[in-house]
Amino acid sequence: VSRHLWWHVIVSFLLVVLAAGTVFAQANTREAPSPSAKKLASQRFREAKEAYQEGRYAAAASLFEASDRLSPHANMRFNAASAWEEAGETPRAATGFEAALAMGTLDSESEKAARERLNALKGSLAHVRILQPLGAFVTVDHVQRTPVPTSFYLRPGSYEIVTEYRGTRTKTQASVVAGQG
Repeated sequence: VSRHLWWHVIVSFLLVVLAAGTVFAQANTREAPSPSAKKLASQRFREAKEAYQEGRYAAAASLFEASDRLSPHANMRFNAASAWEEAGETPRAATGFEAALAMGTLDSESEKAARERLNALKGSLAHVRILQPLGAFVTVDHVQRTPVPTSFYLRPGSYEIVTEYRGTRTKTQASVVAGQG
């Protein structure tokens, strides 16, 4: 099979996955954060709380996400999702609530709130799951160079999906519909 044909198979598969909404499970294999990462995560958390209290919700969400990247925690993802929702960024909010729930460590009250808020947002968004090719990176809308497999939400519409895999960059057009996935 030629390399060109092989890429068409991969791209076609991506589109099938987008359309079909196949379920996947992703293991959390992160290492424990270093003391310096924890300290910086705490600083970002304080900055995020301040931004949220000032009504700068998008900035708060970005800072909560920065804190989570340094020291992953379900509550941080929940906070980021809440801030994205306040900022009117519903796809990012839904993606964040789903990520917080997937960690399985939210307290029962936060878990209930996250499920309710995610369910309220889902009807107006498309749920996108990309499962293959493993080792690739996907960029589309707010999802930037995210490793495959991945799951996220988008507003209904047409998007250009950029896939980077083994040194090759492929662009594919896809349309998504609310309630899809």
